[in-house]
Amino acid sequence: MTENGKDLTSAVLGNRIRQARKDAGLSQVRLAQLLNTTQSAISLYEAGQRAV
Repeated sequence: MTENGKDLTSAVLGNRIRQARKDAGLSQVRLAQLLNTTQSAISLYEAGQRAV
């Protein structure tokens, strides 16, 4: 996969994570608590800047 393709995939996945979180009525902090991670990790996932 090209670098651009990888970036696009990460961005699309991040958007889906964000939308699912919002649809569930969860904040980044609450989702992080449920997943035993940090709010900043959730933020990076949603921004497509951290591999899932």
